Amino acid sequence: MKRETAEKVLPLLMEAAARVDQAIARVFEGEDAAAAHRFRRIGGQVMGEIFLELVRPIHEEFPDLVPEELRPGAR
Repeated sequence: MKRETAEKVLPLLMEAAARVDQAIARVFEGEDAAAAHRFRRIGGQVMGEIFLELVRPIHEEFPDLVPEELRPGAR
């Protein structure tokens, strides 16, 4: 991937993961526990795929694009 593309795509991927997280929170507000836990499990899988299959390869190719809070040793 070109660096310019990576710089444009990373914020969108992070936003997508944040939106899935928000959706999970909303489901917990309005659904019964069983439905909410099912949704969280699947939502977690989606977030995992975003990070493992899309974000991580970009970070491996361009380590300087890894946000400070995600770097090893960050607090």
